Amino acid sequence: MRIFPSLMAANQLYLGDIVVQLEPLCDGFHLDIMDLEFVDNLIGGISLANQLGHAVKKPLWVDLFLSNPRTVLSRLELDPNDIVTIHAESTFDPVVFDLIREKKCLASLAINPETPLEKILPFIHNKQIDHLVLMSVIPGASGRPFVEATLKKAAQAYQITQQYGITIAMDGGISRKNIESILALGVGDIVIGSALFSTENPVEELLHYQEWRKINTLEQ
Repeated sequence: MRIFPSLMAANQLYLGDIVVQLEPLCDGFHLDIMDLEFVDNLIGGISLANQLGHAVKKPLWVDLFLSNPRTVLSRLELDPNDIVTIHAESTFDPVVFDLIREKKCLASLAINPETPLEKILPFIHNKQIDHLVLMSVIPGASGRPFVEATLKKAAQAYQITQQYGITIAMDGGISRKNIESILALGVGDIVIGSALFSTENPVEELLHYQEWRKINTLEQ
């Protein structure tokens, strides 16, 4: 399992320092770009994503909460193995997955808690995606409660996608309370936001998650 701190939840005034402190301990960084249309928030941006991508050596996971994600793809300066997530509920042309792969990045598709897996089966069966994100909160803001039904959906998604080599990811409401349940479901990538940055010491908190991951790996 890879752990990606959600920079949306961090104090934006100290973002540079936070990235420097956490990069040795995490597997990459997660950055939301929201347009105030697809979701009820405005955050991130192309310039910030590009600056962050140039500053870090770990993979960058750019999550496009946009009504028309194709409009920004050509302006993102991405490295190979970065992740770009498109949301199934947005208006998008499936060609965006080809555009993402042309950048040698992972083509990622996210679905909201209320969206059934059946809606995105064609993208799985046609091998258009490399990465499937299960949103485990109602998207739009950091700190919203974890939707427990996502655990069952994750188990179902793992069974469906395993033969295609697709990584299952989970984003939203992940904390010490549910990390062990998530680890047991075959989830490959997780995003940790408010549970990390609401603590007095995010570095120490991240170490706890790393320790859980280590123990879980040894037990398998």
